[in-house]
Amino acid sequence: MRHSFESGADVTAKLDSLSDQLAAAEKDFQRKDLALTMSAGAKAKMPADEVMQAWNTEYLPRYRAEVFSPLLDALEKARDEYYRAYAACAASVKAIEDEQQSVVYTLDPNYGRGNRYIYKLHTPDYFSKTAAHVIKPEDIQRLALGQKPVNMDTKGGA
Repeated sequence: MRHSFESGADVTAKLDSLSDQLAAAEKDFQRKDLALTMSAGAKAKMPADEVMQAWNTEYLPRYRAEVFSPLLDALEKARDEYYRAYAACAASVKAIEDEQQSVVYTLDPNYGRGNRYIYKLHTPDYFSKTAAHVIKPEDIQRLALGQKPVNMDTKGGA
């Protein structure tokens, strides 16, 4: 300020910037102090309504933005990929089952018309209850409880 008066230079922009930096530093200090207070369990240092307000207006929104939202985005992306892969697999199963029927009718054009002979052509079992690649409700329940699903592949680092 004194330099401004002596030289006649306008330093209000610099003062505004320093004021903004000071306000940001004070807010950062309060946030860190709150985190330290909450982690130390010092209940008497901050009134409950301030803790509640800080939780609702600062901590939880920041947690959602920095941690939870990216995880939800990853889950949605994985879900969509899974649905696409599942649909492609289902289409391939339908195609092989159609081909199987074609083979049966090639072997016996009268198949199904009172013919008692059953051709023992194996059918793909891609969607059975024991298929490891199908996500089952019990897998989701185990994950929700913090447990590993029975068929979870640990090769990927999970």
